[in-house]
Amino acid sequence: MEATEAVATPAEAAIGIGEPNRVAIDASTRKHLDDLHGVKPALSFSLEAGKPWERWAVRLSEPGPWVFLALAVGALPRVFWILFSEGTADAIVWEALVQDVRERGMIAAYRGGDHILNHPPMAVWFASQLDFAGQRLGIPFSVSFRAPLLAVDLATFAAILWLFKAASNEVWQRARWAIACFWWLSPLAMIFSSFHGNTDSMVALGLVLSAGAVAHQRYILAGLMVGLGLWIKIPGVLAAPLLWMAIPHSTGRLKMALSATITALLGYLPWLAVDARAVIESVFFYPGLRIQTTQGMPIWGLERFVPDWRQIPVEWRPEYRAWMIGWLRNNRLICLIPIGLLALVRRGQDDALKLASGIAATYAILYGFSNLWGFQYLAWSAPFWLALGARWGVIATLLTTAYVYGLYAWLCDSWLLIGPWNFATQPDWPLSLRAARDACILFFAGTAFWQIGIALNEERRRWKSSPASK
Repeated sequence: MEATEAVATPAEAAIGIGEPNRVAIDASTRKHLDDLHGVKPALSFSLEAGKPWERWAVRLSEPGPWVFLALAVGALPRVFWILFSEGTADAIVWEALVQDVRERGMIAAYRGGDHILNHPPMAVWFASQLDFAGQRLGIPFSVSFRAPLLAVDLATFAAILWLFKAASNEVWQRARWAIACFWWLSPLAMIFSSFHGNTDSMVALGLVLSAGAVAHQRYILAGLMVGLGLWIKIPGVLAAPLLWMAIPHSTGRLKMALSATITALLGYLPWLAVDARAVIESVFFYPGLRIQTTQGMPIWGLERFVPDWRQIPVEWRPEYRAWMIGWLRNNRLICLIPIGLLALVRRGQDDALKLASGIAATYAILYGFSNLWGFQYLAWSAPFWLALGARWGVIATLLTTAYVYGLYAWLCDSWLLIGPWNFATQPDWPLSLRAARDACILFFAGTAFWQIGIALNEERRRWKSSPASK
């Protein structure tokens, strides 16, 4: 009688379970299954093994009807909000900016106006073309501006599949369909592309494509994606050092840098030639906004946990206010220094999973330490959250959904987010929303310190093992 061997399913191998439920098969049957399915012996499996939820984990590792069902479920709220919601104040501001540019010109708008124009010129040009087409077809700006973002989300879904297809860990390769569907079904992804009314979903697409290009060793394409991302919105550049340092050789880094530089310049040169100072100061040196309610309550930031200056004894107020002002003025450096450290420590780590977790950590540091913040910033890194661990990704999604969706529903006085987004007229937030906000801030701040600690420890071990330390 031939020897038998217990074989784990891919899902079991991924989550470390299934020992009592393994199926005994003889060696010849195992070889036949391996040849038939083209899988490594350690990953052959039987769907008859395990508990029901374990079998579902196996099935979700392969595309099937469930993917089309997930796409349909995620598309419904997107289409609904595009057609029937008003969006946030950002949608109104974008419409006003487009009208201002049409009346006075792009450069005049950069030099000053009723609204701050801090978006790259190509983004404004694209928005103007969408408005022009919408007017010709009788479509409101809120619809014509947000409708293309549905296609952007579909492209992001495909880009997530492409990114994790390059993962060296076969478990993550097989999980790419579940990862993409998890992001697609995330309420945050739906809200920020189809309700909110800004271009931040395009930042996410650019980041996933850039990471995928590096993982697939297509460095000119990676630079192209970084450069095109700068045409739409600047914050995507925060991940550029990590992506660039992840390339394991100087030739690839040179290709990416040249490609990104040339692409970015092509999108700015027509306007830089007219007034470089106005464009650079408005777009690249925009400091961000410290958004508060009309009662002075910040929507984000660790400053939420420090006393208001009016609660400080009178004799200490000048020093306290000077410290607070210094903290806020140095907000950019406080975020950029640890982000740069993370990129340095992760040098040469160009595996898809390492890139995805690195980008998630990069923006977690930004979210954790920045006081200059907008709700839609969460859209930038959401496609990468599961790469920091399934538990972390799920918790991050649940917390931020509770805060953002809960707040938006309360401001609109509608669980369907129908009606005006009354941020200015509703400054007295319920305790539950303030608690959700505080939990999100502390979660990302804790993650930032966790990732910085990991980076420092990794660099310490690397230095101790190097010849220079001996």
